[in-house]
Amino acid sequence: MQERAPPSLWACLQERARPTALMAQLLPPDRFDILGEIGRGGYGKVYAAVDTITMELVAMKTQSNDSPAAIRELEAYLALPTHANVLHIRGIFLSTTGDTQNLNIVFRHHNSSLHHVWTAAKGILSLNDAWTYSHQLFSGLEHMHRNGICHRDITMTNLL
Repeated sequence: MQERAPPSLWACLQERARPTALMAQLLPPDRFDILGEIGRGGYGKVYAAVDTITMELVAMKTQSNDSPAAIRELEAYLALPTHANVLHIRGIFLSTTGDTQNLNIVFRHHNSSLHHVWTAAKGILSLNDAWTYSHQLFSGLEHMHRNGICHRDITMTNLL
């Protein structure tokens, strides 16, 4: 019996994601000019890029289809209603690097993270700042949990 090749990332997305939500978010890959890598994690890299249509600075998370986490993350973003304290997906596109098919998720670019703020403050935040950051974190988490999503990677560099 001949082994079937694993389905492409695009086929998985079309099968599992809400088609209208997916198509509404699909962007052409040549729309972005990559400026450089600004971060990396267990599942991929994050790049700063310029949207050549709006001329806005964006963050672009690139993940290969080797990990089901890429599809799970996109499904979560597409299913989650917008909230002031949760990143909002601006769009997606697929690209290829060598033989690897990549999922690229585009977000608004943020100039700072809680890690940057904490480092600049030498580990000492005012009570007001600590309360503000905590409130934003818990408000965003409450929204995600209320919608059936668990974050699983809360770090100071992921709090923008």
